Amino acid sequence: MGKIKQEENGILRERIRGGHGFARFYPVPIPDENGAIKAAARIELEVGGSVGFHLHDRDEDVYAIVSGEGLFEFDGGKCHAGPGDLFVTRRGMSHGLLNTGKTPLVFFAIVAEK
Repeated sequence: MGKIKQEENGILRERIRGGHGFARFYPVPIPDENGAIKAAARIELEVGGSVGFHLHDRDEDVYAIVSGEGLFEFDGGKCHAGPGDLFVTRRGMSHGLLNTGKTPLVFFAIVAEK
């Protein structure tokens, strides 16, 4: 399979997973519905915005931080999130993300099911 281009027009969403503020989603179409990857998007989380702490009971999630600064919360702790960081949330785990910087926090989110 070749490169899959993300959509050019972002979708503005509020209170992602019960978080605060707004984020702009740029979904990436997934051509094979039978594969493990169910969703993928570039997300731009506004300053002070957050993805609320939530449980992954049926799937797994990967966040790849592109730019900006944040605080990644997971079962049992919190840590700095910055460019080049990759966070994997396995099934049965919970996580959230807060933009603590002065610019949008840009990251890719990829959701997969076994």
